Amino acid sequence: MKLFYTICLVFFCCSLFLSKDQQTQTQSLFKSCMETFLDEVKCKELVEKANIKSTNESLNISEDSKKLFDRNELKNSLMMKSKPYVLSLLGEPDKIQKDGAGKEYFHYYRPITRLNESSSPDKKITIIFVRGLVSRILHTPSED
Repeated sequence: MKLFYTICLVFFCCSLFLSKDQQTQTQSLFKSCMETFLDEVKCKELVEKANIKSTNESLNISEDSKKLFDRNELKNSLMMKSKPYVLSLLGEPDKIQKDGAGKEYFHYYRPITRLNESSSPDKKITIIFVRGLVSRILHTPSED
């Protein structure tokens, strides 16, 4: 029973932090859910999950803009580094490609670098490994 009260208290506190725009979205979500399923408990759970996801996404967006690396600094710091180092710094790549010559390509399509603080993020970063070490770093700049 204590767990139930704790969960209720957490959700109540989270609801206090929602903006008015999010509250109208949650109300419309709840209303459409009730029209579809006619189950209040399931609809409340759905709305709570949606609120948690939206707050997490907004936090990730603000953190991602702070984590963007300067393109030239990243290129200089990654040269001749190993795969585990790159993975710990940038995370898992969006695509991994290997060719017959023993090269391995890590493609990052998410925003990782930018030219300077006022420019928008690069579209794509490709890191080329030869024998497990970084040999080249290619970038596709944004269209701005």
